[in-house]
Amino acid sequence: GPKGANEGLTLYNFALDLCSKSGQWPQVLELYKEMSEEAMHLDLSHFRTVLAACEKSGQPDKAAAVFDHMKASGLKVDRSCFEVLVRVCARSARLAAVEDLLAEL
Repeated sequence: GPKGANEGLTLYNFALDLCSKSGQWPQVLELYKEMSEEAMHLDLSHFRTVLAACEKSGQPDKAAAVFDHMKASGLKVDRSCFEVLVRVCARSARLAAVEDLLAEL
């Protein structure tokens, strides 16, 4: 039931927070994958954490996919998410992607 789903989300939140604070970026991405597969409700803070993991582990393609997922889920993309994406793309010399992102602002 919903109670179980909430408990699951709480556990994932705790694990995400722990992994991101200790710099375990691959684990953050794995948790995100599991949460997506479980169709859990992801909020802006989840996406922000996952985007940061993409940035720290140098995965622009993954960051772009996460960003698309975020937009598809109907969340209003905030400035901090845009900034992480721009940094990820700039670091990997994806200037066209940066220009596309800036056009969306």
